[in-house]
Amino acid sequence: MFPGDWTEGLARLFGESIAVVDEASGERISYRALAWRTSACAAALAELGVRRGDVKEAGPRVAILAKNRVEHLELLFACGRLGAICLPINWRLAEPEIGYILDDATPTVLFYEDTFADVAQRLASARGLRALALDADLPRLTRGRAAAPTVPQAALTDDDPWLVLYTSGTTGYPKGALIPYRQVAYNALNTAIALDLTSRDKTITYTPLFHTGGLHVLTTPLLLKGGTIILADGFEPERFLRVNVEERCTLLFGVPTTFEMMAQAPAFATADLSTLRLALCGGAPCPLSLIERYAARGVVFKQG
Repeated sequence: MFPGDWTEGLARLFGESIAVVDEASGERISYRALAWRTSACAAALAELGVRRGDVKEAGPRVAILAKNRVEHLELLFACGRLGAICLPINWRLAEPEIGYILDDATPTVLFYEDTFADVAQRLASARGLRALALDADLPRLTRGRAAAPTVPQAALTDDDPWLVLYTSGTTGYPKGALIPYRQVAYNALNTAIALDLTSRDKTITYTPLFHTGGLHVLTTPLLLKGGTIILADGFEPERFLRVNVEERCTLLFGVPTTFEMMAQAPAFATADLSTLRLALCGGAPCPLSLIERYAARGVVFKQG
C-alpha cells in the first residue's frame, strides 16, 4: 500500500480505532472515517483539475497554508490517491517568501485556514491561482457527499514523489526537496521497529506539518501501526502536559527547549506521566541534567 494512499488499507486493519484527535475541537476521527474523508478529498481535488503529472509540469501540486489540522493528512493521502504532490507551506514565512514558493512550485490550488486568509488570497489573486478555505470551501466540496466516492488509486512506483518540502533557505532561496513514497514508507517502518510502536501508542504532534519532523518523526509511523495522533496547532507547556495526562500518551516528542519549558512548568511536578514509555528528543544536544530531571519522573529519554 505504500506507493499511494494508505488510508484504505489502514481502515481495513484498524476500523473504528481512533487515528487522529483534533486537540482544539476535541473531534476524534477513526481510521474508517479518515479513509472516507480522504476519498472525498481525492474526488474534490480531481474535480478541481488536480491530477498525476510529471514533476517538471505545472499542475499536479496541492499547496496548504495552515497550522496543524486533520485536513493536512486528508489532503496528503488524497494526493497519494491521485498521484499528485502535496506541498505544505511554512506559515511562519513572510508574504514575499511564500510568494516565491508558489512561483517555484506552481500548484494547481492553494488551501488555507482563516488565519492566513488575507495573505493567501492576495498571493493567489496575483498569480491567477485558485485559493480555497479549509473551513468553508473544503467541507462544501467533501462533507455533503452522501457516500464516499470511488476514486481509483493511481498507478505509482516507490520512487514517485509524494511531497515537496522546502528547505529553510538560510544561504539563498529555499529549495523544494522531493520526498518519494519509499522515503516515507521506510522511515515509518524503521521508526516502528526502532521504537517498537504498536496500535496502543499515542502521541501529540505539535511540531508543524510543513516540516519533516512534524510529518515523519511520529505521525506517519504511528498511523502505519494504527496508533493515535493528537494534532495540536502549537506548543504551550502547561497545555501540553495537561493533554498528555488526559489522553494518557505513551510517547512524547520534542526538542531540548520544549522539554526544558515543560520541566519548568508548575504542572510538571504533579502531572501523571506514568503512561509515557519514551521521550524522544532531537534537533540539538540535550543536557544531561534535563535527561536526569525526566528520569526522576520515571520518563526514559531517547535521543536522535
